[in-house]
Amino acid sequence: MDMEWKTGMMVKSLRGRDEGFFVVVGVGDGSVWIADGRRRKVERPKRKNPKHLQQTATVFDENEIKTNNGLKRLLRPYKERRRNETGGNELV
Repeated sequence: MDMEWKTGMMVKSLRGRDEGFFVVVGVGDGSVWIADGRRRKVERPKRKNPKHLQQTATVFDENEIKTNNGLKRLLRPYKERRRNETGGNELV
């Protein structure tokens, strides 16, 4: 999948210490800024190389991703599904 990077897009981190699902909160200068509301807050998003991210077809409304609680609420179903698939061994 090689779509344009958009704010609000849900992505999966493929490389680095930060595994799992995140939401793109900013795009610029060949980098993507991601947050999940828990480990990476909206106030301090992680800068990632787009090559290290897998895009998904899910795009959230920009108004829903402005707060950490909003991000956690949006990502909860995906994190729970992943936790069930891995037998509950996901680091949180």
